[in-house]
Amino acid sequence: MIANEQELEVALGNLRACEDALEQLRAELQRSNPALLSVVSASYVSRMQALQSDIAAYLEEHPAEQRVRA
Repeated sequence: MIANEQELEVALGNLRACEDALEQLRAELQRSNPALLSVVSASYVSRMQALQSDIAAYLEEHPAEQRVRA
């Protein structure tokens, strides 16, 4: 669970890192080994969903602290 803005920034960074890693895996494995991609990507997708859930929960609890992020 995210407790403050600093932890929110870390969670957002982790989410971006997971997205980037998954995109790289797709680029490397989609054509060469789609079965492996399916297995390996599952953990990334699960982690991204958990991060998104934590981020949404924090923003719902702290609506005044929401900022536009570029």
